[in-house]
Amino acid sequence: MGCWCWGRSPHYGMLVLGEIAALTLPRYWRMGPKSGIWLLVGIVGFLASFYFHVRTPKPPGIDLSAWMGQPVTVQGNVLSEPRLTRSHRIQFKLNVIQIEDQPVQINAYTTAPLLQATGLHPGYQVEVRGRLYEPQLATIPGVFNFRHYLARQGMFIGLSAETLKFESNQASWGLWWVRQRIVRSLVQGLDVPQGIVIGSMVLGRRAVDLPFDIRDKFIQVGLAHVLAASGFHVSLLLGLVLTLTQELSKRIQFRAGVTILILYSALTGFTPSVLRASLMGFGVVLGKLLDRRVNILGSLLLTATLLLLVNPLWIQDLGFQLSFLATLGLVVTVPVLMELWDYVPPAIASGLAVPISAFLWTFPLQLYHFGVLPPYGTSVNLVTLLLVVVLTLGGMVSAYVALIWPFLGSLVSSVLYYPTVAFLAIIDGFTELPGNSVAVGKISVVQLLVLYGVFALFWLKDRIGIKAKKMLLGMAISLAIAVVVIPLWYSQQYLSQVTVFATRTPTVAIQDRGKVVLVNTPDFGVAQYTLIPFFQSQGVNQLDAGIMLTREERAIQGWLGILDTLPIRRFYQIGNPTTQVERKIEAQVKTYQTLQVNQGLKWKTLSIKGLSLEPQVLEVQLEHQRWLMLKGRGFTENFCAVQSWCSSQGKPTVLIWSGKGLAVEVIEKIQPKVAISLSEDLDPAILSALRATNTQVFLTGRDGAIQWNSQRGFSTTSNSQSQNDFAF
Repeated sequence: MGCWCWGRSPHYGMLVLGEIAALTLPRYWRMGPKSGIWLLVGIVGFLASFYFHVRTPKPPGIDLSAWMGQPVTVQGNVLSEPRLTRSHRIQFKLNVIQIEDQPVQINAYTTAPLLQATGLHPGYQVEVRGRLYEPQLATIPGVFNFRHYLARQGMFIGLSAETLKFESNQASWGLWWVRQRIVRSLVQGLDVPQGIVIGSMVLGRRAVDLPFDIRDKFIQVGLAHVLAASGFHVSLLLGLVLTLTQELSKRIQFRAGVTILILYSALTGFTPSVLRASLMGFGVVLGKLLDRRVNILGSLLLTATLLLLVNPLWIQDLGFQLSFLATLGLVVTVPVLMELWDYVPPAIASGLAVPISAFLWTFPLQLYHFGVLPPYGTSVNLVTLLLVVVLTLGGMVSAYVALIWPFLGSLVSSVLYYPTVAFLAIIDGFTELPGNSVAVGKISVVQLLVLYGVFALFWLKDRIGIKAKKMLLGMAISLAIAVVVIPLWYSQQYLSQVTVFATRTPTVAIQDRGKVVLVNTPDFGVAQYTLIPFFQSQGVNQLDAGIMLTREERAIQGWLGILDTLPIRRFYQIGNPTTQVERKIEAQVKTYQTLQVNQGLKWKTLSIKGLSLEPQVLEVQLEHQRWLMLKGRGFTENFCAVQSWCSSQGKPTVLIWSGKGLAVEVIEKIQPKVAISLSEDLDPAILSALRATNTQVFLTGRDGAIQWNSQRGFSTTSNSQSQNDFAF
């Protein structure tokens, strides 16, 4: 196994910055904090970074290289509730205690066949026959980094199980049993999928194994927060308890409130967002007990500090970040909007101000992570607000009844059947609307900070008049739009970029001044988890052309997966469509053509031409640069003797091939300036020939995706990740 330098070193620069601020800022900001405060801030920042470094999980000092990629037998204990993956396998966290009769101690991300893992629970001892592997880093810059995600949970290896056998089925009793009891009761009363949806709305999608197709619809229309146990759920529950106990003494109200907060936090798995809301809810009930007014902003800051002391890694949790930003938005922005809308009835103004404020403060972070905007997000939240409140409260009541008597809980939940059906029908209706999800592109860290700097202007709400507030609001919205729209417009008008993905066969995305072309896709998995997230991060909502080099069944399924999300205007393939699956592609694109030798596709500064069909050669001309994509193994020493294009033709040439099946004579003839091999290593003779022509060499198996940009030149995924790690 390689060395993963996951834990960051303490940032001594925080001390230096604190000292500099203490010496300089009080001279120019006389009304601001004193020197001692700035110095204290530097010390706290240093201690926080040191604590984060200490608490960050580190890989155990175990050499597993002899077992990696080989069939092995593993014994261990199941640590987490099994969950269904998109590939219809069961995944869980396994504490490995033995590999091939040798004792070890390491946690592994384990996936197993669905039928063999059915009935698995935390605490089971299992024997797994499968292969160990290193979790992959992000294959392209800016997308989900699976290795870092697992490392934050203390898992540094993966285990793909072929067979799984229960050695002991004595599961350790835990809250998972209580959650399953509730979900079973809801399903009996509401059927599938209504019961599972209500269970997820009550307990959160982390506690309930909700089908991915339903989950994706909620995300697509901007209702993902409904399925994530959060402050909204805690507020409803605590409000219900305080309303029911309002005629009782304050001590009883306090005890009931604290009890329900602890119970709900436990049922939802102590997620950061629920813990945040529960701690702030505790402040509310304590304030009622002591007849003290709660400083919500101070309570929010104290809650964040306490939670990060418990687990500093939560600061990297997206749910934690969104929860605090949404609450901050409500505290800062709702009063301003209510004052601006003083002519609107208070109930309507509040109903509008709350979702808009939460949306404004979470939207930049969602753009930073996903680059996707749900245009109907605010509308669908307003339309479904009453249903969400009714279903969530009704689900909570049913859940707590089911804890005592599951049959009665099922009867109570059955009342929610038709409202749930109506709710899901509304969501289905919004997902069918055109433009229900628009990719606007991921924003940079600088854009993110500027957007939140703009929103921070609302802090001036108490120091300026109503006219100035309206002007400030208009300026803030205009500046926020400009920060996102102008860079996107600039990239669409002037950016030229080529991305070579780390796949077995050439898979290349070409972007040129708003035109987007995808060459090849190897399978559905790459399309779903690599290509679509990449295009969303780039703000691409349509492909101008798709070129299919591989006619294997899995490649065709990959194209169909892309067409489910991105329309393709023109589609080109080698040969005529012969299978029923290929005809499905033809039915979904506007133009479907076969690609013949020397047939060219031409845009403003981009041209693509097929030079050979067997073996396949595709030529791309872009920005005075020539790209040659070779597929197949027929590139022998005599190949270039009958091919007129086998030369640099006076242009810098970039060569892309699998890393095998290419003769040295072909390289000497083409003389590429850059060579990109879809492999981890190269034959010494090929490498020597490339060095002889001073060719810059990239290996996607080593460097990840390779990207060329008209402004930055060539870059690799590994370099981008190193820079991002350094920045954070």
